[in-house]
Amino acid sequence: MDTYENRRINLMQLIARDFGGNQTAFARQVGVSAPQVNRWVSETAADKRRISEASARQIEMKCGKPSGWLDGADLVEPWQPLPPSASPDIALLLSAWDIAGPHSRALALAWARATLAAHKDHEGAAT
Repeated sequence: MDTYENRRINLMQLIARDFGGNQTAFARQVGVSAPQVNRWVSETAADKRRISEASARQIEMKCGKPSGWLDGADLVEPWQPLPPSASPDIALLLSAWDIAGPHSRALALAWARATLAAHKDHEGAAT
């Protein structure tokens, strides 16, 4: 993956995690138009745009992230296969993961993180 793809995937995770998936709220925070954000995250739009160096640094600054954070390949989590002893019900999930593109995987990871964080917060409040 190149730097531009890392930025795109990390941006999708940032929007999902910190803005509840709301691109418009993210756009307001960063000071850009919602269509611009859509072009940044799109895999298929005819007029998709790469996130420039200046835009990446602006996003990081406006979202309280350290400079270079958006470029980090280590934020894009690699797929870790489950051991063969995993439940047969997992086979369908693994097949879907194998055929999913990076966009779908990033969204699924961001959703899972947000769901787990909300569950932990809920459990902590209940005790």
